Amino acid sequence: MKLKKTQLVNIAIILLLALYFFTPIGFKAKVYLNRLISHNPVPVEERAQQILEDYDFKLVNSNGSSVNLSEHKGDVIFINFWATWCPPCVAEMPDLQLLYDAYGEKVTFLFIARDKKEKVSNFMMKKKYN
Repeated sequence: MKLKKTQLVNIAIILLLALYFFTPIGFKAKVYLNRLISHNPVPVEERAQQILEDYDFKLVNSNGSSVNLSEHKGDVIFINFWATWCPPCVAEMPDLQLLYDAYGEKVTFLFIARDKKEKVSNFMMKKKYN
């Protein structure tokens, strides 16, 4: 049985979609595409900035110690909600590492993930993020 050209194209499209959606190669492709299409950050206008009123926000850091946002009251705080399985989150991490490297002494950085601690630690170590 000989396949028609359109059937071959359809099979190729199905295979590419399967690779994109169901394999680690697809995850890497999504991260790469997110890095390509992401916009450069722009400053938030002062009138659009918000002052946090309630600082009773409890977290656990990567060392397992308890952290309360009230410890950083009055500081400039950067909060990023992310996950190791999220392609846009993974795509922005290299730039956030550069931001941390540049402003880590002047800004409090809080990266909040709901992944298991081991998964986050392995991700951070593998990518050499601090």
